[in-house]
Amino acid sequence: MTEHKWIDRSQPQTLQSAVLLSYVIAASAVVGWAIFQAPPWFLMMLVLPVPAYFVANEKKAGYATGIALSFLLLFVQIYWLFNHYPGVVISMIFTVALIALYLHPHSRDYEKIWFR
Repeated sequence: MTEHKWIDRSQPQTLQSAVLLSYVIAASAVVGWAIFQAPPWFLMMLVLPVPAYFVANEKKAGYATGIALSFLLLFVQIYWLFNHYPGVVISMIFTVALIALYLHPHSRDYEKIWFR
């Protein structure tokens, strides 16, 4: 029987942190949108837990989707920074951290060896 995990403690710390940060970003997006009426792209952050769940269960598609979604989110945030919403800088810091965690050498090496 396969065990489904939300967080895999056997993965490198960088991947564990990326998974946790994805969950935290999604939770903060819900709070930010509900309480502070944040811009609509905050709802895009709600999708981040999906690839994080697949990364925790060692799926290659989840890893690639997590990286792609993080870059897409960063590009949208950069657009909003220069055109509409200067308060996005804090959110951008977390997105850059998420990208760095996914692309860290420990994360990439582990993904190449263990993910299916």
